[in-house]
Amino acid sequence: MKATLMQFKNCLGIKNIELHPGKIVIIEGKEGIGKTSILEAIQKTFTNKSERPVFVHTEGNKAESYIVLDDGTEIHKIFNKEGKPTTTVKLNGMRPAGAETFLKSLISENQLNPISLIQMNDKELNEYILKLIPVKISQEDIKEWFGYEMPNIDTNKHGLQVCKEIEKNIYDNRTEINREIKILESEVNTLKEKIPDNYNPEKWRNLHISEIYEKVRKAHDVNNNREKAQNYIETSEQKKQTLIAKCNSEVEIFEEKIKQIQKQIEETKNKYNEQIKEIEENKIKAEEWLKNNPPINIIPLENEMQEAEKMKQLVGLADSLKEKKEVLKQKKDESEKLTEKLEFVRNLPTNLLKNVEMPLEGLTIDEVGNILINNRPIKNLSSGERIKIAVKLAMASAGKLKLILIDGFEKLSPQAQKEFIEEAQKTDFQFILTRVSDGEMKVINEL
Repeated sequence: MKATLMQFKNCLGIKNIELHPGKIVIIEGKEGIGKTSILEAIQKTFTNKSERPVFVHTEGNKAESYIVLDDGTEIHKIFNKEGKPTTTVKLNGMRPAGAETFLKSLISENQLNPISLIQMNDKELNEYILKLIPVKISQEDIKEWFGYEMPNIDTNKHGLQVCKEIEKNIYDNRTEINREIKILESEVNTLKEKIPDNYNPEKWRNLHISEIYEKVRKAHDVNNNREKAQNYIETSEQKKQTLIAKCNSEVEIFEEKIKQIQKQIEETKNKYNEQIKEIEENKIKAEEWLKNNPPINIIPLENEMQEAEKMKQLVGLADSLKEKKEVLKQKKDESEKLTEKLEFVRNLPTNLLKNVEMPLEGLTIDEVGNILINNRPIKNLSSGERIKIAVKLAMASAGKLKLILIDGFEKLSPQAQKEFIEEAQKTDFQFILTRVSDGEMKVINEL
């Protein structure tokens, strides 16, 4: 859909003008002559918006616009002093319901001045292009892809930006898990150094050290008793001889008094004989006990006790090692799963864009969400390339009316103007351009 006739009366700086626009219309002349007023009048006709608060020319009581389109649509607007319109729209003699809504559906604001796209900084242009790529990601999508929602992800943002947030979220999670893995691996290695090879904690877990202590105590008692028995045996003869000597000494005394104390002598002999007999019997018992209780080597028992104490202490370390190995395996499994998710989300923008109609040929998104044109960032494009992008973006966001308005065409270099017109001629759009030059207003139809 294109315009075939445009008439404006008392619109801003325009008293009366009629245009029969072709493919490319260049309106040029000195400043303040009303060139921009024509573009604003077109904008006001379709959107009721104007850059200036007073729309009606100072010498008139009302402003009027009349535009005819190539499908037979006639648009007639009359604006009062306050700029409020009375609108009449006819399409092949019929009046569509909701005239203003119908007009706004014909043209988008992005068609009004694509030169502003060229003048945007890289960030603004990047965000503008993203808005033209209809990619949306919801928490339901995230849950379907990854098995859980990510509440910290702002799904109100553009889908490609959401992809980058998801990627960062997963990357940060994997980084944290890998950090935990390194800590666990260090702890596992430390525990391994403290525990002997082939250590079996179950062998020592239920060991009662007190039993070995009791063995050691009994061994000490046996050895002590053996020492006492041996000492008794070694001193028994001396004790016996001492008693015999003492006996003989007393006997000699008693013999002198034999008559008087014979009875006492016999009793004394019996008493000492019994003691001697007891010593003999005890000696035999001691020898028998020594025979039945051979000496015990304490060193192996003490070594056994020390080894048991050492191994018993390692049970806790072994349990900790086992637990940390299990946690380490879980973390590594989790890290591997996050790596798979990270790979998925890194490919997600490409997959999402497969079914999306791109506003520009050769448009892609880099790993941080920046727009690339033929694998080159916007900031690396020449002015001519940016002009071509501006034209294509304006067309991509256009409504049914294939009309693009450009104010201030002189801001581009002569070469850039030439490139712009060459690019515009290749499209099925109409272009109305304003350009400052010397002299009165002049309308040039390029085609």
